[in-house]
Order: sequence, then C-alpha cells, then structure tokens
Amino acid sequence: MKISSSKNYFALCYIMIPMILFIGKTNAQFIDTSSLEKQIPKLMESGDTPGLSISFIYNGDTYWSAAFGTLNDSLQTPVNRTSIFSAASLSKPVFAYMVMRLSEREEFNLDTPLSSLLLNPRMEHDSRYKKITARMVLSHMTGLPNWGGDELKLRFDPGMGFDYSGEGYVYLQQVIESITELSLEELARKEVFEPLNMHNTSFVWQERFTDNVVYGKDWAWKVSNLTHYKEPNASFSLLTTAEDYSKFVCAVLNHTGLGTRHIELMLSPQHSVHRPWRPTEADDYVYWGLGWGLQKIDEGWAFFHWGDNGPFKAYVLAYPRQKLGVVYFANSHDGLSFANDIAAMLKDEKHYALKWLNYSRHDNPQRLGIKKVKLAALTEGSERAISVFREIQGMSESKLTADDIGNLAEFLSANKLDTAALKIMEIALNEHTNSVDMYNRYAGILLAAGKYQEAISSHQIILEIEPDNDNALRQIEWIRQRLAVENQDVEVATKQLALYAGDYGPRHFRLKNGTLFYQREGNPEYRMIPLSQVLFALEGMETFRLRFELEGDGRVNKVTGLYINGSSDENNRTN
Repeated sequence: MKISSSKNYFALCYIMIPMILFIGKTNAQFIDTSSLEKQIPKLMESGDTPGLSISFIYNGDTYWSAAFGTLNDSLQTPVNRTSIFSAASLSKPVFAYMVMRLSEREEFNLDTPLSSLLLNPRMEHDSRYKKITARMVLSHMTGLPNWGGDELKLRFDPGMGFDYSGEGYVYLQQVIESITELSLEELARKEVFEPLNMHNTSFVWQERFTDNVVYGKDWAWKVSNLTHYKEPNASFSLLTTAEDYSKFVCAVLNHTGLGTRHIELMLSPQHSVHRPWRPTEADDYVYWGLGWGLQKIDEGWAFFHWGDNGPFKAYVLAYPRQKLGVVYFANSHDGLSFANDIAAMLKDEKHYALKWLNYSRHDNPQRLGIKKVKLAALTEGSERAISVFREIQGMSESKLTADDIGNLAEFLSANKLDTAALKIMEIALNEHTNSVDMYNRYAGILLAAGKYQEAISSHQIILEIEPDNDNALRQIEWIRQRLAVENQDVEVATKQLALYAGDYGPRHFRLKNGTLFYQREGNPEYRMIPLSQVLFALEGMETFRLRFELEGDGRVNKVTGLYINGSSDENNRTN
C-alpha cells in the first residue's frame, strides 16, 4: 500500500495555520501563542494527525483559537475555525447541562426514578433498573454497560459503583424528550446552542456543514467520513467546533445559564472511577461529577471529558477557580496521543485524568514500535512486518504487551494483511499460552481470514482453560452456522429477497441480479450470504449478521443487527 499524502501533509502543516484568532486579553499574555503555532504541528506530525481545531480559555473567555492542517489531505483543503468535527462523548456534558437547567427550574427532579416517567422495555427483566435516577446516569452509577443489546444487563445495583455508560444517557434522553415533548436537538437549540451563540453546533447532521467537515483518518491514512447523524444521541452525536465548544465551557466556568448551586453540583465528586481490575496511580485523584469527570488538584477540582469515535478524538480540560481551559478536536485514531502535551500548555502539573484514560503517548517506545511494524506491513508486506515485530520484541524498551500485540494484529487483519496478523499472534501465543483474551483475538483474526475450523479450535482451547466460558461457546455456534453454508448453499428465492429490499433507518438493502446487498450510511457495500431464509451473513464482515423479522402476513417491517459478542440492535422499515 502506498502512503503518498502524509509527507505532503506534514510539510503543509507548518505553513497551513489558517484563521488564527486572538480575542481580548492581549495585555495579559498567559500563554505564548507564537510557541503554540510551532509546537502543535510538531505534535500532530508525531501523533499522525492530519487536522486539528483548538481553543484556549483565559479568565472565563475564549482567548485564542486556531486551526491546523487539512480537512482531507488529498484535496489539501485547510481546516478553519468553523470546520465541523465529531465531538463524540463531549456530547454528554452538553446534555448534562441541559438536564441541570430543567432541574434548576424544577421541571425535572434528579432523584426521581426514571422508570416512573418512562418504562424501559430493554430492562424490564431486572426490577433493579427501577432505582435508576438522572443523578446516577450523569455520574455513571447506573450499573448499565456502555452499550448493550436487546436486553440490558446491570453489572451492579444502581448507585453502588461506577461504570461508564452510554446506554444510561440514551435512557435519560428518552425520558427528557418524553416529558418536554421536544427532540434532543430542539431542546439543545433552545437551552444551549442559541443562548450561547453556538451557531456551528448540532446533535444531527446539517446540510450546511457539507463543504467544511473534517474527514477522519486511521493510521494508514484511510479516509473515514464523519457520520451524518439523522437522529440525535445524547451520548455521542454532537457535531461542533473547538470555538463553539469553548463557549459552552466558558458558560460552565462563568455560571452562565445555570446558577451557582447547580454548577457546583455538576462539579462535585459523586464517585471514584477506581476500577479494581485495572488499578492506576490516578485512582485517588479522578472522580466523576454530574456530566463531567473531575481531577483533584491543589486548588480543588479541575473538570475534564474526552471524546473517542474511532478516527475522531477530542479533549477538554478546565480549571474553575482560575477560569482557564482548553478544548481541542482531532481527526485521527491517535488524536489523543498528545493530549498530555496540550494539557501541559494550559497548566504544567500531573494530569491524572489522562493517566486514568491511559491512551498511548505519541512518543511512547511501544507506540513507535507498533508504528514501525504497521509501516513495514503497509509498504513492504507481511514478511518484513514479521521481521520488524521480532526485532522490537527483542528490545526491552519497545517490547509490546499482550494487549498491544492483539491490537496490532487486529489492525493488520483489518487491512487484509492476514499472513502477518496470524503469524504475529502465533509468535505471541508461544509466550502467552494461557491467555483467554489472546486466544479470543486469535480466533477473531482466523474468522476474518475465513479459517473457520481453525477459529473453532482456538475457542476450544479457551474452553480447556475456562470450561464455562459463555463467549467461547456462543462464538463456536456462530462460526458453525457460517461453516455449514460453506458446505451447502442456502437458496432464498428472488421474490423473497425483493421483499427484504428497502431502507430501514440508516440500513439500506438493494437487490442486484438476484443478490441482496447491504450498506449502512457512510460505509462500504457488502454482498449478503443467506444462512437461512431470514438470516444473512456479510461477505468480508464475519462478526455481524442481519435478520429480517417477518410479520404474520409475510410483510417485513423490521431488521435486527446481530453481533458476534451477543449484542443486537434493530431498525424499523422507513420506506
């Protein structure tokens, strides 16, 4: 694979710094902006990031905003201050602020069980969910997983622990929309965007964004389109700019639109984020408030949040007493690798929140070793990649952990470099002979390579280590369904396939020459392989399937997406 654009891009990074803005405070230079103009492109280069938008806040006001790099380096279009980025989970604090405004006006009570306002059929099997309140959702104390399937399983009694959950936000969004009779987008416009003059922000796609939206890039510089969200999601669908989002952060710092009592409530620790299974030095310093993460500092608390939607990354950090802050958005998988350097530009201290998040630094020897293997694989092929992998594993400073190796192998597999991915996993398994996670990852790579029987064997080894491993049992059955089709094709009549064709929300099905094809908005098209009259696999995507739900009269009004991990989601027909 040829990677031709990156060098051209990084050369441009030093000259393409458009639309730099200075806003007031020029008499009190709290930060050396000329130094930032030189440092940030270097961090972007080291962190393999093509485009970035950033704002610094001083004395509760946006002090300096700038844009660096390109929207899409193949077109060499520069990022500017109004370029639209995915905010990912930075959606959550905005939604929390809206909920707090409703609470302040006594239109909503933070401690009322949500089930008394709106039942949730995905949790009706567990009566404990009826204890869940908005306060628990905003502090991630519901016990819900981040994302789940048709049935949501509580990991602990609501209110008795911390576990980051997007599902909790979705449930609270549904409740708020029900009681206000407004969509999330309508409510956000009324409560936040218009009062704060956030003109380039929305929870749903706006056609006016089309010519100035960033493209995400993975490490191999493969372009990913920013998702055109048609339905708002309080957990992740916010589209915005660093300059707009800094207005929101300033509102929190200045208690704008929300009284002091409720701001202080948002920024008061509700629970530690300590995870017993992964202790870190940050455990005594990081807590969660209502909508915001909190970092303990000498002067009290700083607040933070991060966003991660694959190739779109974001980070915000602010100090309430000094009214300082920074917001930045990046369009690459490694966009958080230099978050610590950006945070240090604001305030030089130990940034425990970033230690807790545990993203690999741009200058980390292991990350650089992984980068070297990836580059060898993409430019010189699998054999060279395997050789480089052996070299870095032979050096103590760059030796990769089991998790690093699994992530590397999965990257190679996703880029169709199956020989390198499988060989690297085989080398690693000689060292990690009893690792259930490694055998599970190995099985996934074998499955992606179409080596079905070998994938089953890998899961059977897991069962030798852990005889009651439900995941291995489920995946063996999943793979056997696919293997059966290899031995005997399932035929579905063209007339029946025609009934399935159509649009189901973001999922689209087209019948071409007697074959059904599937495409989700913004993603490639896949040929569908029937496993039964209603169940289909996708050619080239072994971890996902689709099942058409037939009504009693034979009509098809719904499709269910099935994932190899046992989760599922569904969409109703829209045409």
